[in-house]
Amino acid sequence: MKNSWVGWSVIILVFLSGCTNTLGQDFTHVTINHKNQRSPYDLLEKMFGVSVQLPTDFNSYKQGKHFLWLSNNDAEVVKSIALYSVKGKAMSALSVPSFCHLRDSVMYKNVRGITDVIYMKTLQESVRVKKSCTSPIFWYEGLWKMQNDAMGGDFICRAINHPFGHDILFAEAILYAPGIENKTILIRQLQAVLQSIK
Repeated sequence: MKNSWVGWSVIILVFLSGCTNTLGQDFTHVTINHKNQRSPYDLLEKMFGVSVQLPTDFNSYKQGKHFLWLSNNDAEVVKSIALYSVKGKAMSALSVPSFCHLRDSVMYKNVRGITDVIYMKTLQESVRVKKSCTSPIFWYEGLWKMQNDAMGGDFICRAINHPFGHDILFAEAILYAPGIENKTILIRQLQAVLQSIK
């Protein structure tokens, strides 16, 4: 069991490190380690017109087209935030099936494993949706897995009207922590990050 966990740790770190980008993926991967590098705060403002309070251990990001992945790249508990915007969708039309379809298409383009046949997929039967009573914000919560692989975990997504127009901005917290049985505290910590978006 321990050897299996070590193997999966290596795969997730390679996956998140950007070393396995495939043709068609438009990613820039940066590990933030000196002052001259563009900070994720600058990218969030430039790409999406928002600010967010990130945990201090988020030291890596990957940038795609209308897509930004931020991560702590930890060996045991991988916490990530993904932001992406989608044009031409109405918030009210985002039922669970339509959200899962949209999420899967974005993740298929942007989040791949060590080969093209390994990609992130939403487990639709696990997804629950809640609408905010005070604002036009939808929350989706459920499970993800890597298709054709054994990796998976929890996610929570905040869907809000994009400040730059009629697009929808999706902000997701994605957790991979196979060694932790009760992940509630970790998910709620990540949810607080999503709630800090302004």
